[in-house]
Amino acid sequence: MRIDRLTTQQGISGLRTGTARGFRTRQLQDKRYWEELMQVKVREMKAEIARLSEQADAGERERSAKKHYEKRVRELALELTDLQGRLADYNTAIRIANGEANKQSVEEQTRELEMSNQKMQEEVEQVFMEKQRKENQLRQLREQMDKASLHGNEMYAKLNALEDQLAQLENRKTVLEEDIASITLKADYEPLKKQAMDELAELNR
Repeated sequence: MRIDRLTTQQGISGLRTGTARGFRTRQLQDKRYWEELMQVKVREMKAEIARLSEQADAGERERSAKKHYEKRVRELALELTDLQGRLADYNTAIRIANGEANKQSVEEQTRELEMSNQKMQEEVEQVFMEKQRKENQLRQLREQMDKASLHGNEMYAKLNALEDQLAQLENRKTVLEEDIASITLKADYEPLKKQAMDELAELNR
C-alpha cells in the first residue's frame, strides 16, 4: 500500500490546516483498521497452530500405540500357538499313558488343533488388516497436516507482509504528524505576522 506525500502547487505550506487535520483523522482511522486486521490474523494463526499441534500430538500417540499393539499381538499369537501345541501334546501323552487314547482320538485332537490354529491365523490376518487401515488413516492425516502446514506458511507470509505495510504506515504517520505540526504552527503564526506588519506600517506613516 503506497501513500504519496502531501504536496500542493505551493508546496507543503500551501495546505490548509483544516484539510491537514482531516487527513490526519483519516490516517488514524486507517491505523486502527490495520491494527484490528493484524489482531484478526494473529488470532487465526494461533488457532491454526493449536489445531496443527493437536493433530501432530494425536498422530504421534497413534503411531507409538500402533507399533506397541502390533508387536504385542505377534508375541501373544506365538505364545498362544506354542501353549496350545504343548497342551495338546501333554493331554495326548497323558491319555496314551493311561490307556485312554487311540489312533482315532489322536487324529480328532489333531484336527481340533488344526482348526484352532486356522482360527487364530484368521484373527491374526484381521489384526494386520486393521493395521493397514490404521496406516491409511495415518497417511491421510499426514497429508492433511502437510496441507495445513503449507497453508500456515502462506498465512505467515501474508502476516509478515501486513507487518511490513503497518510499519510503512507508522513511518508515514510520523512524517504526516510532523508536516501537520509545521502547517499548524505556520497557520497560527500568519495572523500575528500580518498584525505586526500592519502596526509597523502605521508607525512608519
